[in-house]
Amino acid sequence: MLSELKFINFLKVLFLCGLILFVYELDFSEEFLKYGQSLPFFKGTDINTGKEIQLEKGKWTLIFYAGEPLNESISIFKYLDILFNKFKKMNFVVLGILKSTIKVDELTRVSYSIILDKDLSILKKLRVPKERMGIFLVDPELKIKFACFYFIKQEDIRLLVEQNLLGFTTHFKKFPDKIATIGEPFPLIKAIDIKSGNVIDTREIIKKFNIFVIFTPNCPRCALENYLKSLLNLQRPLINDNLSILFSSRFSLIDILNLLKSAKLNLFLAIEEIYGFEDLFYSKSYFDSEVIVAYLDEKGAITKIQDFKDFMKHF
Repeated sequence: MLSELKFINFLKVLFLCGLILFVYELDFSEEFLKYGQSLPFFKGTDINTGKEIQLEKGKWTLIFYAGEPLNESISIFKYLDILFNKFKKMNFVVLGILKSTIKVDELTRVSYSIILDKDLSILKKLRVPKERMGIFLVDPELKIKFACFYFIKQEDIRLLVEQNLLGFTTHFKKFPDKIATIGEPFPLIKAIDIKSGNVIDTREIIKKFNIFVIFTPNCPRCALENYLKSLLNLQRPLINDNLSILFSSRFSLIDILNLLKSAKLNLFLAIEEIYGFEDLFYSKSYFDSEVIVAYLDEKGAITKIQDFKDFMKHF
C-alpha cells in the first residue's frame, strides 16, 4: 500500500513538472517580440571593421541573429549581402549578429555589418530562443514590421523585403539572353579553392580542367551528400585530370567540408554569381537541373551543357 502511494505521489510530481514546463513554454512564446513593438536598443562592434554599430532611425533594417547549426546561418548571411547591395540605395541596411567567436572566412566578405554577442545580452533583448535564429524587419521608426524565430527560406526573405520597400514582389524569369549557351566562354568569376583555401578565378581552373560539375541554387543542401557520393564512385583518372566541382555561393564552406573531409576531389566554392547559370537574387538556376555539367574546349568555351543524371549514364 505504501509503495502504491509513493508511486502515485511520484506521478503527481511528474505531472506537475510537466505542467510547469508547458506553462513556461506558453509564457515564453508570449514574450516574443511582435509586429508593431519598438525594437529594444542594443549596440555592438563590427567583427570586420572594429566600428561600433547601433541602429538609427530613418532606414529600413533587416536584422539576422544567427542560430545553430552555423552552416544554415552562413547561407542566409551570404544571401543578405545580395539583398543589401540590391536595395541599399533605398535606405535599406542589414545587420548580422553572431553569438559564436568562431572565425568564419566567408563572413569577412559581406559588405554589411556583423556584430558579436559574446555575453548573449542582445539575444536576451531580442528574446531569441537560444537554439534558434531570429529575423527582424524594422521600419525607419524602429518599429518591428516582421519577426520570425524559425528557419526561413531565402525566397521568403526576398519577398518580405520587396513587399515592404517596393510595395510589390517580383518573380524569377528565364531571359534567353542571360542563359549560358554553347560557344560562349565560361564565366570569369572568383572562387575558393577548397583544397588550398586560396581565392582564384575560373581562368586558373580552366587551365587544369575541362569539365565543370556545377551545384546550382536549385540543389537542396540535403541532396549534396548523394550527389557527391556518386562523384566519388567515378573513375580516378577522370576526377583527377578532367573534372572540377563548382558550388554556387549559396552553399556554405562548412557544408562541403563536413561532407568531404578527406575526399580527393577538385572542389571550388564560388564567391560571386556564376553568370549564365544562376540568378542569386532569386536563388534559382537558369537550368531546371539541381546539378549541371558544362564541357569546355581548350580555350574555355562551352561545348556542351547537360543534366548531371545524363552525365552519369556514361559511367
